[in-house]
Amino acid sequence: MRLGVSFDVEDWYMGLDLPGTSWDDRERRLHVGLDLIFAILERHRIKATFFILGAVAEIHPEAVRQIADNGHEIASHGYSHTMVYRLSPDEFREEIVRTDQLLTDITGIKPVGFRAPYFSITKKSLWALDILAENGYRYDASIYPGYNYRYGIPDAPDTIHRLPKTDLVEIPVSVMEIMGRRIGIGGAYFRLLPLWMTLQGIRKRNAAGKESILYLHPWEFDPKHPRVRLPLVPRITHYTHLARTAPRFQKLLSVCDAAPLKELVDGFEKGESP
Repeated sequence: MRLGVSFDVEDWYMGLDLPGTSWDDRERRLHVGLDLIFAILERHRIKATFFILGAVAEIHPEAVRQIADNGHEIASHGYSHTMVYRLSPDEFREEIVRTDQLLTDITGIKPVGFRAPYFSITKKSLWALDILAENGYRYDASIYPGYNYRYGIPDAPDTIHRLPKTDLVEIPVSVMEIMGRRIGIGGAYFRLLPLWMTLQGIRKRNAAGKESILYLHPWEFDPKHPRVRLPLVPRITHYTHLARTAPRFQKLLSVCDAAPLKELVDGFEKGESP
């Protein structure tokens, strides 16, 4: 089964609805999850895509270098982990350029792939795709073709495609249908649902000629990271069954042909009709 493997590189507190002014006071634990991810990928001889937050690149340039030195794809996750639809076009452009420069300075590689924080390119923020194209991006991986209380475009295509009016390729979040509803393959769903259900979803997509994309975060490989008081839904999605992530990920890699997202884009473009 063909599987694109990707990680959103942010420390445990960066993806929570906590004020950025409190970040300096939080325990930094990015290395805990990253070290385990590196070990698992090396054991299975697999390369992956790492969507790196600009703020992480500033705090942990050594981690960014290690990702690149290990041969993984360097991609952008924006700078501040602010939802795109909460930014103005100028603010979004500034975040993109700032993160590009940070990643290029550290690795010598300009990212060509982008994933928005919280998959927050929605119908309200489709203008962001034009800005990505203007800044030399090759693909976007930000659109969730389903409904979530924070994001989603329910009627969006659920497989790789070229976006109209741009040269961008879109790699949407892979989804499977459960009781008539589209559910993502990855993140909290990977921990909350039975593994057999995720595998079944990937097999069905594979049988239909669709690629599958897995997305995870380093903090999901760190069950002991600090706990803070959160509303019910984000508390469940952030903290539930963290200990399942690493063993399930290893089982998944043992039955899938995994690759970084840029390889899926290569394959799509080679087979794309002229």
